Amino acid sequence: MRSGDQDRPGEPAERRGTSGADRRERRSLADARPAIESAGTVDVEVERLVQGGVGLAFWKRFPLLVEGAAPQEKVRVEVVESRPDYARVRVVEVLRAGADRVAAPCVYYAECGGCDLQHIRRERQLPLKAQAALETLHRIGKLRDLPEPRLVSGQSSAYRSRAQLHTERQEPEAPPSVESPATPTEPADATGSRPPKVGFRTRGGHEVVDVEHCLVLDETLQQALGEVRSAVRRRWEEVQRSHREGDTRQSVPQRIDLLAGDGGRWVAAPLLPALPRGDVEISYRVGGRDYRLACDAHCFFQSNRGLAASLVEAALESIGPSTAPGDRDGDRDAGADGGLQLAWDLYAGVGLFTLPLSDRVRHVVAVEGDRAALRHLRRNVRRRAGRVEAVGRDVESFLRQAVGAVRRGEQQQPQLVVLDPPRSGVSKGAMRSLLHLTPPQLRYVSCDPATLARDLARLDRDYRVERLVFVDLFPHTSHLECVAALRRREGGGEGGSDGAGADG
Repeated sequence: MRSGDQDRPGEPAERRGTSGADRRERRSLADARPAIESAGTVDVEVERLVQGGVGLAFWKRFPLLVEGAAPQEKVRVEVVESRPDYARVRVVEVLRAGADRVAAPCVYYAECGGCDLQHIRRERQLPLKAQAALETLHRIGKLRDLPEPRLVSGQSSAYRSRAQLHTERQEPEAPPSVESPATPTEPADATGSRPPKVGFRTRGGHEVVDVEHCLVLDETLQQALGEVRSAVRRRWEEVQRSHREGDTRQSVPQRIDLLAGDGGRWVAAPLLPALPRGDVEISYRVGGRDYRLACDAHCFFQSNRGLAASLVEAALESIGPSTAPGDRDGDRDAGADGGLQLAWDLYAGVGLFTLPLSDRVRHVVAVEGDRAALRHLRRNVRRRAGRVEAVGRDVESFLRQAVGAVRRGEQQQPQLVVLDPPRSGVSKGAMRSLLHLTPPQLRYVSCDPATLARDLARLDRDYRVERLVFVDLFPHTSHLECVAALRRREGGGEGGSDGAGADG
């Protein structure tokens, strides 16, 4: 890794180093830190938004990451967390609003951690997030010759078809007094106990904001939210009765995952009486062709169904040939007219990229280590037997084995590898094996610009980034999905890397 600065998301690179000037700068920062900690509140000018949706400001040259800020505005802030070379602060008063600031449309926004950019004009959110992502790629990855990213967005409300709800026990209601009669928001039982809260985590905390409706949930999950609240309340009443009878083993689940599919159907996990279980079908259209996946609430699937197809198209752009809309599964030989012969879809999940990819490449190996996702992946590719092989292994061990098999001539080297790793990115071991293989083309789909920057830096010696696409899967939040298309540099030869770049 070329930079150890992931935990310093807003600090400019030019402020760090080992020269005499850098040492003096660090001493200056060290002097400023106690001052900011004891200052109470300070007034600062916010320069811009940086990764994580926070504003960047300076107080006596000390970097501040400002929660709840908009660019180019003056705010009064208080310290949330202080570190040696920067501090996290929150806005307590807007002294001069920036041009991008608006009133948040959600009544829960001040507390709920689900969204963090509702105070920014919708049409400005994606450009600001893209600017922050590019800055992260430059700062962490030291990547300077990147192409201009293409920006893709969709609707900004009612877009989420997957959600994670949390529950939290409420303290028993105090007996009312003459001076302060009780006005509970939730009716209590005879013992004064109240039903658990059901909603989302607070911003930066573990408490739960009790939510009755949500701006970004789609119509199906908005209805599901009400049913879940009712089911949790019934479960709580059952638990209360059990506890009174001496059975303390019963409990209310602390987390409930929801997934919406076609036709208004939704499922939940873990199971509660009266909540639907099992699989949903999710349809999407890529390259003029319809695809359908089976999935349950235990599996990961992109939360924004409306842009899932756009994400796939961005990742598979220029990979061909594509099956004509009228063709049936398997009717056309994807490699017959000069297309790619072999592709690997790593971190394949339930097959979001696998199915369209198998219409562009003769053979696809889809690798997934999660049992629930693998079970659905195998079901989803069943009709493509002979064209798609689903492998149940973690990516690092698969790649380690593949390096030896390719060297011995027992396995063909892929011409394309699609990577859609978790937020932590590609592990060092997996990256080392990938650099030994050096396939001609890579497509990297990332939900975290910081780990993408780290991994692109590891790949930089052998690959160049040909195309960047930023997809705004999560409007009103600082999250951004990034797609990078990479091609092996000339002279980078197959298997030519010794892997040193993976850790350097």
